[in-house]
Amino acid sequence: MQRGLLFFLLFLLVLPTSAQETSSSEAWRWVVTEDMRYAVPNDWMSQPNRASVQLQPQGEGGIIAVYGANETDMTIEAIAAGEEMRLSNASYITVLDSRPIALPSANAHRIEYIADESGVYSHQVYYLILADRHFIHFRGFTNGILDDALLQMFITTFDRAANTLQVVEPDDASWILYADETNRTFIRIPSSWAKSEVTNALTVRELLGDAIVSLHINTVDDTPSIATLRNQLLRIYTDEGYTVTSFEEVQLPVGNALLFRLTRDAQRQYQYIVVRDRHLLFISALTPVNQFADYEPLLQQIVDTVEFRTN
Repeated sequence: MQRGLLFFLLFLLVLPTSAQETSSSEAWRWVVTEDMRYAVPNDWMSQPNRASVQLQPQGEGGIIAVYGANETDMTIEAIAAGEEMRLSNASYITVLDSRPIALPSANAHRIEYIADESGVYSHQVYYLILADRHFIHFRGFTNGILDDALLQMFITTFDRAANTLQVVEPDDASWILYADETNRTFIRIPSSWAKSEVTNALTVRELLGDAIVSLHINTVDDTPSIATLRNQLLRIYTDEGYTVTSFEEVQLPVGNALLFRLTRDAQRQYQYIVVRDRHLLFISALTPVNQFADYEPLLQQIVDTVEFRTN
């Protein structure tokens, strides 16, 4: 399957030595507390209070609040059952979704609900996280009613932030950290995955499956514009027989990226390109087409753990 990866195409890029329009792709910044750390977009402002660490995006829209980690002997199932009961007993709350989820840092339970109390409306996403006997409330909520596009953007950003959360010195080895040979790119993967020996790339794959994620850095003479990069890659993908089902700009914790959704030879691939200074970070996630829907949530979690250093 690895021949389906696109890294051999990088050398076909012919980027200009200067570009009038440069792209901005700063990684998210880390918020560090005594018990944990997590990443948020750079334009989210800190608003600490005594009960939690709060961050608010510029222009309102939503708040992410992280409550301190407290030790507990309860299981995540017992914690979730108690919280579901509390929410169901509140007449002003409508639960939209409640399900267990395995975050890279720990087991968790995700609850999404609407609170409408005395005319104060809020759409909330609430993670109950248990890591090394530390119980963490990780909650995101809107200020009022948002249009569908803005609401979806906030929920996606919050879910990505949850994927980056790490309890200080966790005792959970279910996800393992790997680095490339230059210690410039890092990725966390489940223990059921392993690192593969691939030249010039950090590649990981599922041990008993067909999913692959690879990271590759390409250095160019000058920082390309997003438009230039997009147009060149579209031509390369088409020439190499890939079908581009869609492309867009997305915000990842590692930085703003171009995302291309590709298919070829019964394989589906998401390729993200992060531009930082004179470096292009290519992140490819690949599975057979008929399995991609099942793998997509896990692949997104893995991509959200990627870290990239340019020096």
